[in-house]
Amino acid sequence: MKIENSTIAAVAFAALAFVLGFGYGNLLGLEYEFRFQEWQTLTSAIVAIGLGMLAFFGVWSTQRVNVMIKEQERIDAMLPGLRQVDELLRSLQRPLRELRPQTRHESQTFINSVFGVNRDEGLDVAVRRSLSLADERLRDEVVRQMFVLRNQAALLRIRKGEMDQALMDLAERDQFSPSVHAALREKVDTSKANYDLEAEKVGVLLDGLDRFISSIHRRISQGEMRLVIIRKVLDRFFGTNGD
Repeated sequence: MKIENSTIAAVAFAALAFVLGFGYGNLLGLEYEFRFQEWQTLTSAIVAIGLGMLAFFGVWSTQRVNVMIKEQERIDAMLPGLRQVDELLRSLQRPLRELRPQTRHESQTFINSVFGVNRDEGLDVAVRRSLSLADERLRDEVVRQMFVLRNQAALLRIRKGEMDQALMDLAERDQFSPSVHAALREKVDTSKANYDLEAEKVGVLLDGLDRFISSIHRRISQGEMRLVIIRKVLDRFFGTNGD
């Protein structure tokens, strides 16, 4: 429940007016005179309630500010990692999107290049090393995205090798018995179909990568907007101008 300063002031003013009203009536000799001894218990209770509300408001404000300070620290620690992920993935997104279905088997090469994957290390190690500013949870998200995409690209590379071999065999069919020429043509058709199927799966994963990058960008925007709100509240509380 949100309590404004105006609410506290209104309650305190009402309590004061209540007590002074009776006292003023006593001074003027009005019919409804005020005897402090008779109203002492009620007056004390009203004053205690007013002070209690003021104390509650003070504690509530302090706790709210403490929560917002912790949130500010969390966002400040989170944003550099998000920005690093956004920059790195966008540098990967552009060349991957320029690949045609016939050349999507090269996706693996681009992934290895962007993350600097060495021959003697796994993709997860390279991703974590490249994202030094990101927290462990964010690194895990990126590792999962890249692991699935690179594995599918590796499978597509295998299908590309099979298709190239089938085309080569068909081109050199004179070296084979005429009885297997039909089988060679069928092998080409099958290998092409397999390649197209895996290339389509890579395309689906690239769409997923686009959505993931968009979600990273939204997190950055939301964090930056939340920081603006928090800093305004803290400036009002501490009486500063954001200096």
